[in-house]
Amino acid sequence: MDLEAGVVLRDGRLVAFGSGSSPRREQLVVVGPASSVRVVAATIVYAGLRRCTDAMGADLNIEGAVVQGDRLRLFQRGNGARGCGRVGSAILDVSLSVFVAWLQGSREVPAVTAMIEADLGETDGVPFGFTDAAITDDGRLAFIACAEDSRDVCSDGPVLGCRFGWLDDA
Repeated sequence: MDLEAGVVLRDGRLVAFGSGSSPRREQLVVVGPASSVRVVAATIVYAGLRRCTDAMGADLNIEGAVVQGDRLRLFQRGNGARGCGRVGSAILDVSLSVFVAWLQGSREVPAVTAMIEADLGETDGVPFGFTDAAITDDGRLAFIACAEDSRDVCSDGPVLGCRFGWLDDA
């Protein structure tokens, strides 16, 4: 399933996200507070994410997720964008309330409400891409990025460097 990212919702449920890098990886795993486990087919949600990454010329590869305020923020790694002239790394925002309602059976599909492309630099011609993110107790967003020399989003390659950074709400 390639579960790459996870968030804990305000009601205590853990939601783990597949990377979206292939149809088999377009699933969510929801773990309830009483340890109930449910696998959710999320092809329709990943289709919306993919439209955004396609517009950047990058293959979808979700590597991190956080809940920040009223947003679910998904971190697109961007390592499938080499050679297209754009960075490929991005933060994809989805309304948290729409996402939670969809998990509970609403027909309204959570859509990307904002996309922030992020140029995280490069080393030896290999761009850095998001690999995870977290919200600190004081509300700041921390991220980790790495420069992995892989030919596509499904292949592993040597890691040439890692970076840590902070993003503010602006």
